[in-house]
Amino acid sequence: GTLQGLFQTSGSVGRMLAPVITSFLYTAFGPQAPWLLDVALILVIIVSWLIFRKKMVPLETRMVPRISSSKEEKC
Repeated sequence: GTLQGLFQTSGSVGRMLAPVITSFLYTAFGPQAPWLLDVALILVIIVSWLIFRKKMVPLETRMVPRISSSKEEKC
């Protein structure tokens, strides 16, 4: 639903902006700047995961009974 749409939108925006931002950083500050940005973003992700890991909920799947047709039963 809504969250999936938000995730899709943020992924698409990221794929559009990342090449522009990293190209600007590379031309303005050299090859080290995009790598520093990547490291900073990865650190933010790791810290966020460590903070919110206790709130993560395990995936629960429901068994859906299989409805067989009469053709399958005759075989």
